Amino acid sequence: MTLPPDVMDFLVQAIASLLGALVGAFAAFELERQRQKRTERHHRIGRIRKALFVLMEQRSFVLNYSHQFLDGLRDDPDRDLKLLPTPPIAPEVRIDIEDLGFLLERDGYVLNRLANADLRFRSLLGWMAVRNEVHQRFQEQVQIFQRTANPPPDKEGFDDVRTFIGRMMELQLRDLTNSIFEIAELALSGNRKAESLLRDVAARDYPDDKLFKIVEMPPDKRDDDAELPALTATGNKTGKNR
Repeated sequence: MTLPPDVMDFLVQAIASLLGALVGAFAAFELERQRQKRTERHHRIGRIRKALFVLMEQRSFVLNYSHQFLDGLRDDPDRDLKLLPTPPIAPEVRIDIEDLGFLLERDGYVLNRLANADLRFRSLLGWMAVRNEVHQRFQEQVQIFQRTANPPPDKEGFDDVRTFIGRMMELQLRDLTNSIFEIAELALSGNRKAESLLRDVAARDYPDDKLFKIVEMPPDKRDDDAELPALTATGNKTGKNR
């Protein structure tokens, strides 16, 4: 059966209109999807930059602390008594794990290493705070010892001091000091590994986005009076430090 020409024209126009609407709806949907994708990409690379900044701040603190307080005492047998208390000047920054939750889609291991790096840094600060308290009590005991010792204490060694403060405080200081040296190294290694893994993710998923590069300054190039002498940041493409 042949349809009348006017009916055929109507059907052709209707089908054309329907196809046009479908194509338009699909195009609008695709445009919105691409817009959301670009927005999410922008947010994710921003969170990666933020995490790198936190790693830089934390590593700078540990490097400076090691340079100013630990390096000169590493092989000193009396380092448990000589290590000075440290002021509370640690940066108030930390890795936001919820902010980086998107890493769980493909890179849960990287997220775990970032959390571990942050935990190591927090652990170092905790051990430092505890040792500061014990060292304060030690200094009070030393002052008493210096006033009351008869004969005067041996200025060349710490044997008399160790005897006076007692075995318990001596062991406390030794254990806390050794832990600080160990955890400082773990914090640095964990920080460097987390940064490297995070840069690998950025280079793979966001190769065209720029990240700043973290450069560690050698101890002899640092300014001891600067706030952040251990690291410097320069702009570069995503990827590992070269």
